[in-house]
Amino acid sequence: MAEGEAAAATKVLVELPPEVSFSEVAGQLRSLQTWLHHPKLVTRILGRVASTPPSTAHHVLNFMQSQQIKTNAFHYTAVIAGCARKVPSEWELAIRLLQQMVTCEIQQDTLTFNSAINACGKSVQWEASLFLVDCMVHVDLEVGTDSMNSVIGACTRGAQWERALWMANSVPQKDGITFGSALAACDKGSAWRSALDLLRSMVSASISVDNFGYSAAISACAT
Repeated sequence: MAEGEAAAATKVLVELPPEVSFSEVAGQLRSLQTWLHHPKLVTRILGRVASTPPSTAHHVLNFMQSQQIKTNAFHYTAVIAGCARKVPSEWELAIRLLQQMVTCEIQQDTLTFNSAINACGKSVQWEASLFLVDCMVHVDLEVGTDSMNSVIGACTRGAQWERALWMANSVPQKDGITFGSALAACDKGSAWRSALDLLRSMVSASISVDNFGYSAAISACAT
């Protein structure tokens, strides 16, 4: 029964207009509540609804709480990840959701922050990305390579190439994305010496250089 009701609710929710209000979402859900008591099912459905747009999924979370139905970190992460997938990303909503988790006493985890940082990074909100990294450190969460890559990319796109390079050098376990973003930063700043150093480091780490990386390095050296 719950699966069938969830499918019906999903169909209704994804067809709602982007500017739908909380009261409209609540009105649709009042007769379709059984599935909301199945946490794993809710996570899956929120992930789908969050793409059309994330604000609708946010209304679902608020409705659950208004009905005293427990929400968890997986639910919030699903919606925040939807914020990152949106083009342009819904970075402000992602941060509001993180704040709401604190209010609701729901523990944030690394995946939650990574999704929010990704949302900020895609919208070139490098300052917000750095703020979230500081928040992770404050709550004793490990800032992994994925998080750092998002911040480096945001700094590069936001014309903060020196900051991007500094952060790339501070990543203990660099991957191809780290080096690619750092090379793009070198291109932005015409930092040809740093570009050559990065290429050498990639060879030493047995990380292959793609056409984008070579193009960025050549561009940095040519200007």
